[in-house]
Amino acid sequence: MLSTIKQAAAAAATTNQGFNISDLLFPLLMVFVVYMMWNSGRKRKRAALELKNSLAVGTEVVLHSGITGKIVSLDDVAAVIETTPKVKLRVLLGAIRGIDSTLAQPAVEAPAADDASETK
Repeated sequence: MLSTIKQAAAAAATTNQGFNISDLLFPLLMVFVVYMMWNSGRKRKRAALELKNSLAVGTEVVLHSGITGKIVSLDDVAAVIETTPKVKLRVLLGAIRGIDSTLAQPAVEAPAADDASETK
């Protein structure tokens, strides 16, 4: 059996005719995939750190569950969010998806009906 393996190895060595670019294709593809995974993880961590640093008391936030509210108190691990008057939730900082800019801005008022009648 050992002699059969040696013969197969010798036959493979004699058929190898030099460098082939396709031999590098798979290792290069693997390096590219690992780099993309590392890079996306790094971006995700940077975005989470920026979000954590931008949180402050009074900031309107959205949780991953879709709940919105205003931060009432904040510490290193969790935040207390007031969703409606007298309703407060204590959530981990990781549960905060982002800052809700739509709640922080005043609503735009629709033009009054009197303006439409004046244009006639």
